[in-house]
Amino acid sequence: METTSDRCPIWQTPAIVTNLSIDAKRVDSPRTGGVYVISGTAFVTIGNCTLDQRKLVTSWLVKQRMMGDHEPMITSDLRHHINNRLQVHQRADNLLKYIDSQISEISGIFEFKPDPYLNPNIHDLSWKRFVEMQAWSESMKLEDIQYLLGALENRGRLVQIHSSADVSNFRITLDGHNYIAELSKQTVVNFTQAFVAMWFDPLLKDAWNKGIKPAIIEAGYTPMRIDQEEYLTKIDDQIIAEIRRSKFLVADLTEGSKGARGSVYYEVGFAHGLNIPVIFTCHEDSLDNVHFDVRQYPFIVWKEPEDIKARLSNRISAVIGDGHQKEKP
Repeated sequence: METTSDRCPIWQTPAIVTNLSIDAKRVDSPRTGGVYVISGTAFVTIGNCTLDQRKLVTSWLVKQRMMGDHEPMITSDLRHHINNRLQVHQRADNLLKYIDSQISEISGIFEFKPDPYLNPNIHDLSWKRFVEMQAWSESMKLEDIQYLLGALENRGRLVQIHSSADVSNFRITLDGHNYIAELSKQTVVNFTQAFVAMWFDPLLKDAWNKGIKPAIIEAGYTPMRIDQEEYLTKIDDQIIAEIRRSKFLVADLTEGSKGARGSVYYEVGFAHGLNIPVIFTCHEDSLDNVHFDVRQYPFIVWKEPEDIKARLSNRISAVIGDGHQKEKP
């Protein structure tokens, strides 16, 4: 693999780029908060993104790393990577998490040099820290970072122990550490898991065993269907928990004799509310009965169970990206 000092394709800032294959590059970019993998097509097209889109892609990358995917992949379908903008309190929370990641002890000092015109060099610690703070807090200007630092101070989560024209030193307070501990209790995404929402009926046994399940495995992920797990908790609570833990959801909207599967639509709506991607499938005989509010999404329409496997696997790879468990050719 060839590694070169190059530019981040998103921000055109210094980065280390490694050619993984003809179709993928590994980018170590402080301006995006760390390492990511980008497909060949996305590498060419992402430079055409607007400033807001680049900020949203960067926020998406930071979020994926915080949830356990240390090398998230950007694919050509940028809709998957562009989520809603963070609210101000979320930007402040992320900045606090970043500061915590940079200190080794609870009483550690975080040194910040507030100079946005530092020499852009990936090996310059001060520059690297400044652009990483931009990435984590969805900020573009020094004033944005200073505003968020002030907000954290006002909330009692940070205390400034030194300030000059050249450097500011901060320490996380006890309340700040307690708050970080609460944030860390949030559900961690399992980046190998795909949640499957479908009608649990013998008529769809082959669709699951010969189509949906092997397609997800082939794409490099672990399929998770709630009826195949043993739980002591309330089933609805566990469904919500497992959707939260999943990287994406596959929803088969095939209907039975009693009509639409209301629970499947509920699970789709919940996933959409969390910005978790959903891939839709449906037997051709049920397509006309699909609710109007999801008809605008692309469907994999199938006739025989075997129809699903190749098409679903390819759709996952194109929209979500190959999972780490995918076998290499």
